[in-house]
Amino acid sequence: MKGFNNPNPFADMPKSVKKTLRYIIQDVDSLEKLAQIETLMNGFIQDRKIVLEKQQYKDQNS
Repeated sequence: MKGFNNPNPFADMPKSVKKTLRYIIQDVDSLEKLAQIETLMNGFIQDRKIVLEKQQYKDQNS
């Protein structure tokens, strides 16, 4: 796994993830905006997690 032993895993993140995190750290100025981003990101993460879990299950049982 890339970056597993790296003390700064942020360094190994794709540029788009870095930009998103920087936006959250530097530009989010309200709890409401942060909550909107959190809800959106969690939704996408959960959807992707379901797809990957199904794929892993399929691969293990092939």
